[in-house]
Amino acid sequence: MSSSATVLSNRHLTTVGGWQAAIRAIGFDLVLDSEADRRVDDLGGHLPAHWEGQEAGFECCPRGTDDAAETVEMDPDTDFGGPWTCALDFRFVGFANACGVNIAGQPMPT
Repeated sequence: MSSSATVLSNRHLTTVGGWQAAIRAIGFDLVLDSEADRRVDDLGGHLPAHWEGQEAGFECCPRGTDDAAETVEMDPDTDFGGPWTCALDFRFVGFANACGVNIAGQPMPT
């Protein structure tokens, strides 16, 4: 059974290399196994990654500004902060993959 998560942000990461640099800058050892110049907006499906010697990849699907707003509107009882301009949807299975998603979602500060 897979799990999912959505990360909302005001910071748009352009390339996988930029995303990797942001992950390293906050001190995590997650390695995104993709070409550094690959555009994050072009992701859609499995993004291989490794964390502490384990496969920690996940499915990643970027979403636009309208989708970020729609995510917030779907749960009016929750204060999501914001307004948010970017959203990434993640799907994953297993502990290492969940860790990969949690680490990958960190460099998305407001």
